[in-house]
Amino acid sequence: MKLTISSICSILLLLVFYSCSSAPTVTKVTSLVPLTDTDKKVTKSGMTIEVVPINETNVSQFPVLSTNANVMTKGILESNPSPKSVPVPNVLADLTFALKITNNTGHIVKMAGSEVGITIGGQDIPKLSIEQVKQLWVAYLAQNYPYQVGVPIEITTQLGKIPYWDENLKVLPGKSIEGFITFDYQLSENIGNVTLAIYDLVTNTDEAGNPTERTNFDFNLKEVTTEIKSK
Repeated sequence: MKLTISSICSILLLLVFYSCSSAPTVTKVTSLVPLTDTDKKVTKSGMTIEVVPINETNVSQFPVLSTNANVMTKGILESNPSPKSVPVPNVLADLTFALKITNNTGHIVKMAGSEVGITIGGQDIPKLSIEQVKQLWVAYLAQNYPYQVGVPIEITTQLGKIPYWDENLKVLPGKSIEGFITFDYQLSENIGNVTLAIYDLVTNTDEAGNPTERTNFDFNLKEVTTEIKSK
């Protein structure tokens, strides 16, 4: 998937469907889940990492991924042109994961130097940076709110609150944190084998703080398709 308008809804957004009839609308959602129970949570070298795939069925469990924003819905020459508060769709709703990271190493663990990636059907997919996420928001707003200039402060503020997996993320001894990652990929059925991997996480250091041990974590995933009914 490219970073294009057509891909935004599948990477970042939980769409709200409206129906004029009384019959519910049925939407098929393809998502990823751990292949086995052992792929939900892995403990190595004093670090425990639990992976939770996020999609339209559970994104509401992560309030930090949602916000309301004041968005211009009319031109300045139209009546009532002031910004309107609208429920901006939940962000990071498709190929996105929450990672609960617990540190029992006895020292601070920093994500700096580590990397996270996902392999789907033999294709390596890099995670999106915060800047790439912001650019997708710019494109989304341009498509859905053409009168809006720039990204509303509510959205940029909320993006700043999301703890992405990057070099600034760290875990204190005996503590747990939750981090998020999202990937540039549009899920579909029959995508083949999927593995989420964390590479070179520093799990031990010497007295001077130099890395003496780096650990990799692998999580095997499988696709599932769920039907969501909405009126």
